[in-house]
Amino acid sequence: MIRIIWDWNGTLFDDVDLSFEVVNRLLDLCGYSCLETKQDYRNVFQFPVQTYYQKAGFDLSVHDFSKLAQIYMADYQPKSFQCQLRSDALQALSLAEEYGFSQTILSASEKKNLMEQQKPCL
Repeated sequence: MIRIIWDWNGTLFDDVDLSFEVVNRLLDLCGYSCLETKQDYRNVFQFPVQTYYQKAGFDLSVHDFSKLAQIYMADYQPKSFQCQLRSDALQALSLAEEYGFSQTILSASEKKNLMEQQKPCL
């Protein structure tokens, strides 16, 4: 059986604008320069998230990563319910189901947050 593993954030779920805005609010709150463009955001985003934060401009020797992540999620999660699936996501998911492919969603989000985001979309 063929299994498709879908990335949720930014691939199926169109939250790039929100993520860009939230990280810039957090950078500004901490006194750092904001990322200028979404391409800048895409260029620094990576895993592990701590490395992404450092590339975005945070000094993790000054600011505790876990506290930054909590502030980020407190801003991001409630606003994420305004985000939608990307325009072709449902068609891709339906086509994969039609062909009988097993499908899994992968996300760095906590399971509870991911399940809440999926409810209105799927």
